[in-house]
Parts: sequence; C-alpha cells; structure tokens
Amino acid sequence: MSTLRGRIGLALLVFGLTTLITMGGAVWVSLRDLHRDAAAGALAELTIPYAVRAGQQIPLEAFRRGGAGERPASEAIERFRQSQEGRRASGQFIAFVQAAQDEIDAAGISVMLIGDGQVVVRSPVSGRIETMASVPDVRLPLVGGEVVTGQTQMDGLGQVLYAATPVRAPRSDRVMPSLVLVREDDSAAMATADLLAALTLAGLVLLVIGVPLALGLSRSVTRPLHRLAAASDAVASGKLPDALPATGPLEVAEAVAAFNAMAAEVGATREAQRQLLADLRHDLRTPLTVIGGFSQALRDGTASGEVAVRAADAISEEAGRLGRMLDDLDHLTMPGGSGPPVRLETIDSLDAANSAVERFRGEAERRGQMLALADEARSTPLTADRDVLDRILGNIIANALAHAPSPGGHVVIEVERSSHGITLAVRDDGPGIPPAALAHVFDRFYRADPSRTSRGSGLGLAIVRDLAVALGGEAFAENTGSGARVGVTLPASTPVRDARSPAS
Repeated sequence: MSTLRGRIGLALLVFGLTTLITMGGAVWVSLRDLHRDAAAGALAELTIPYAVRAGQQIPLEAFRRGGAGERPASEAIERFRQSQEGRRASGQFIAFVQAAQDEIDAAGISVMLIGDGQVVVRSPVSGRIETMASVPDVRLPLVGGEVVTGQTQMDGLGQVLYAATPVRAPRSDRVMPSLVLVREDDSAAMATADLLAALTLAGLVLLVIGVPLALGLSRSVTRPLHRLAAASDAVASGKLPDALPATGPLEVAEAVAAFNAMAAEVGATREAQRQLLADLRHDLRTPLTVIGGFSQALRDGTASGEVAVRAADAISEEAGRLGRMLDDLDHLTMPGGSGPPVRLETIDSLDAANSAVERFRGEAERRGQMLALADEARSTPLTADRDVLDRILGNIIANALAHAPSPGGHVVIEVERSSHGITLAVRDDGPGIPPAALAHVFDRFYRADPSRTSRGSGLGLAIVRDLAVALGGEAFAENTGSGARVGVTLPASTPVRDARSPAS
C-alpha cells in the first residue's frame, strides 16, 4: 500500500481480523463446552428412564455377586452370556432395545449394557449376544441411582459422549450391569457452525461500521495533509496561502501549526524585503536628484569656482551614498536578512542638518524655493547611523520641497535639544496637512490627496518613521498654522535595539 489511506485501511482490516480470530477461538471453546454439556445433560436425562425399563426386562438372578459391595466379575459376565438364562435375558434386553429403536434413532444414541468394563449388549443389535471389546475408559457408577457422564473413544463410534447408570429391578436393591447411552461427540462441529454464523454476522457489522470508520479516519489525516501539500506548492511558487485550519489528529495538527508559523515567517520576510526594495528605490531618487542638479549646474556653467567645488563634493558624496545603498542590498541575500545593519557613531546633528541643506540646495534653487537652517539651530552631539540620519533628513526635506509653494516657498530645518532627546524637524509654508490625514501620513503608500498629479509614491514618510524607530526614536507630523512641520525625535544616546533596522 503506497497511500496513507490504503495503509490505514489495511491496518484496520488486520486488526479486525486478528480480533475476530482471537475472540472466535475463545468463543469456539466456550461453545464446544456448552454443546458438550448440553448433550451430556440430555443423555443423563434419558439414562434413568431407560435403565428402569431395562431392569423390568432382565432377570436379576442371572447376576450373582461374589460378596457384599462387589461388582459382577468378568467370569460371571461370561457365564451369564453362555447360560440359557443369560441368553434369555439378552433376548429380553434386545427386545427392549428393538421396541425403543425408533426413539433411540430419533435421539441419535446407542444403548449398551456394560458389566465389569465389558459390553454385554449394544445397539443396534444383531439379535444375538456378541463378544465386544472392553471399554476401560468408561467410568461406571458404583451405587444405584447415580448417573455418570463423560467422553471416550469407542471402536466403531469414534469420539463419543456417554451417560451410565446401574440397572435396578423393581422393588429390589440388587444392582445389575450399567446401562450406558452413547452418542457421537459433535460438539466441535456444532460450535464451528455456530461460530461461522456469528463470524458472518460480525463480518457484516465490521463492513458496515469499519469501512466508514476507516474512510473517516483516513480522511481526517489525508485531508489536512493534502491541504498542507497544496499550500506548500503555493509557497514554493511565491504565493502565501491563508492560515490552514489545524484539524485532524494531534500530530497532523502540530504539523499544520508549524507550517502556518513557517508561512507567516516567510510572508513577513518577503514583505520586509519588498518594503526594503521599495524604500531603496524611493531613496535612490534623492541622490539622483542631487547629482542631476549639480551636474546640470556644472554643465551649463552656473556653478563655478567655490560653488563648482561644492557641487563636485556633493556629487561625490551622493555617489558614495548610492554605493552604500547598493551594499545594503547584499543583506537581502543573507539567511534571515531583512534590512541593512545599523552602524552607530557619534554625529553632530547640526553638521548633519547643514549637509542635508547643501545636498538639496540645488534642487531648491531650481524650484525657486529657499532652503536654510533655522537661526536657533545649535550643534548637538547625537549617537546614530549617519546614512540612516541622512535618509531621514533627505526624505523630510524632499517632502517639504514638494509641498512648499514653487516658486517662492520657504523650507527651514530645525535642530533643537529637549528633555525627550534631539529633535530634527523640517518646517514649510505650504498648505499644511489635512486634519484627517495627520494620523496616516506615516502609513506606507498613503497620500493625503490620491488624485493629485504628484509623482510621490507614499513611501517617504513611512521610511522616516521606520528609520526613526530603528534608531530608538519616533516620528511626528503637525500643522503650524502657516504650513506643516515634520520631523523625528531621537535619543541623544541611541541604544542598540537590534542588529538590523526594520524593513526600510
């Protein structure tokens, strides 16, 4: 059997047959004994009436005892057979047997007269006294009225059951040879017939109950396994199925639960990788925008002298940033890798903000906007990942430039220290954030006005939030009355919460 269903069915069949055979053997022995006891009891009930009738026809004086309590000796039996009186007694007994022959045949028995272990007369009879083989295994009663039953092997009859009782004449205490009723011991055949009938019925019950039970049991195991196999194929093809119901036997349910946990982990890893790729794709636009802006300035000659040097430095810095982003992609090939590692170092937050201003100055000028540091910004040390911090500031500034008026808009970067940590925020004078959107601006792919023609992907602020959490801080967004203010608050000393940032 190659299938689980077939093996379960075969196991139940073997178990059922083994149980039937084992119980059948015990039942057969019990039935045989019951039939044997019933047949012996029936013989015993017939023995006394037959013995009384036989005593009325056989003269007692033909049997002489050698002494008180002694049974007739074999010589006496032989003399009895040879004597005229014995022949007359035998004839009378034969007449008795022949008169009851129909009754005897109907009962399926043989009638014997046994004295001292030897058969004197037996039925069916030939009409004369015959010398019979001795039957030493037959236990004969010693007192009148006693009935002895048993089983033995007899010549010409095979295995038989017998019942014996002494023949007693009317109104006499003298005991003659024992009358023995014999019948074939067919208790084994009758027990076998009864058992076959019972086994046939049990087999039908087994088919009616066992087959549906086997099918139900096999389905309870195979159905979850089939679902598990189909779900595994779906995972292998890149699809994540819904959680499977943990049904079936305990072992199968545990396997399904383990698969659900594995599928959830695979789904989380794939989602983290997808988010990382989406975030990197989004973040690549910022360096490319900066490089494109400064490259255009160098090309058309608007950047010269010290400005040209700054443009070249910015292009070089952004190229290095692009290289580090590509290095971060290598972490996707690592087992369990869901994002780049966090590289902590001590950073001057004012220097980081000033660097961000320089990166986007060209873009702001191209759009006719003013980008600057707040007058109250002060140098404050911060423990963070410089690339992560640059990505945070880059996304916030890009978001502010996109929503500030163009031309004529103002974007200001704030750096301040508070009891909660270091706050880096970007303030613009755009239309602000709709009140209904404030709770969702950091949601992935969310845009306050989906119908606008902006090319934004809705990832920028979601990336800001994830990166701020990776550095142990939080992101915030609020309206100022004359625009929007978006930023992050980071601890002055960032704890290492994990070896990797969350999917970003």
